[in-house]
Amino acid sequence: MWLGIGIVIALCCLVWTVSYLSYLPRYNVETITVAGASHVAPSAVTAFVDSTIHPLSHPFFSPSNIFLYHPAALAAAISTRFPWILSTKISRDSLLSTHVSIALVERSSFALWCQSPSASSTPCYEMDTSGLIFAPIDAQGNITRATSYIFTGGLPTQADLASPIGDVFAAQHFADVLSLLQYLALDGLSPTGANILNDTDYTVPLSGGYYLKISFGQHAEVVAKNLQLILSSDALKNTRNQLLYVDLRFGDRVYYKLKGTPLTGNQSNTVQ
Repeated sequence: MWLGIGIVIALCCLVWTVSYLSYLPRYNVETITVAGASHVAPSAVTAFVDSTIHPLSHPFFSPSNIFLYHPAALAAAISTRFPWILSTKISRDSLLSTHVSIALVERSSFALWCQSPSASSTPCYEMDTSGLIFAPIDAQGNITRATSYIFTGGLPTQADLASPIGDVFAAQHFADVLSLLQYLALDGLSPTGANILNDTDYTVPLSGGYYLKISFGQHAEVVAKNLQLILSSDALKNTRNQLLYVDLRFGDRVYYKLKGTPLTGNQSNTVQ
């Protein structure tokens, strides 16, 4: 019995000693530097990391200990806290170094997500090439995106939207939407974005003054081909500037509407 008690006491002393050693300054993060940030203030990242690894509570083992601070989990927490940040790499110079270096890669703005198609009169946010909405445009309306695409709708929380930051536009369909825009651009049709209407349909406005009606699941190349066929048809060859929309949701049956005219249907037997 006494042997067992002695073993328990020895183990308790060992664990307490390890806990004590984990808090020694020589084994804890002392300095933090941040590189690669331009839209996010490095001081904000430093403050966040410092508060994360130095909580107000006093855990049994030091969360800022250089062997226990979990850099991968900390990197994920930084990216979650700062949506501008695409990726984070955390490292130390050597095994016993108490200096932590944080290298950030920020997101590149690709397009805008706006609460309504009229971007000049509604809140708009910057979006990257994955469809993630990560920042509002600033008070001066400065935009760093590389294209002029404007997207609307397509968010899971849109019904009671407070802030779309962190949401992904048309999460299940964004790659297909983007592929169609690229095909249309190659054909010289200059799409300006997309507006998600519901779970099955969306529209694509074109700089020519009309828009397309599309369904999710359609192959982008086929849609672009069908559009070119209808635009080059005798019916529209000389009236393209009067188009209101072209409806491409029904395979080889294409509908279009001219401004101020009834709905018109067109059947092309050559469209597959």
